[in-house]
Amino acid sequence: MAIELVLDASVSLAWFLKETPERATYAATISAAAADGAILHVPVQWGIEMGHVLLREQRRKVLKRGKLQQALEDLDSFDIRVHLELFTPRRVVDLARRYHLQGYDALYFHLARSLGLPLATLDHGHRQAAGVHNVTLFSVA
Repeated sequence: MAIELVLDASVSLAWFLKETPERATYAATISAAAADGAILHVPVQWGIEMGHVLLREQRRKVLKRGKLQQALEDLDSFDIRVHLELFTPRRVVDLARRYHLQGYDALYFHLARSLGLPLATLDHGHRQAAGVHNVTLFSVA
């Protein structure tokens, strides 16, 4: 049975951008699971965040054009299931207030709670909210 989890952009960006060794190890473990067929669930804004940051880093010359192309191919090869839920500004504010998170972070957190799946994240706010709101964090034991 395949591993299923909710993937935060902080992890998937760490696959392609420089990180501290600890954060890079966590991200690499999830990338390896994805390559082995893990099912990754993301809210719809994940693709927008990923595209925006990867392109920005390529334009800043942090990420070479070839590396960007390889990143896009890698992402296309994973089983990433995008969940389309329309959020009004009021709903985003309500969720962010409830979980004490930034608006976009609250959408990842909300998806993990809704699906009952662990959340793979490098975000400190998610880690704090998880303990309070009974969301499991994906751990690499």
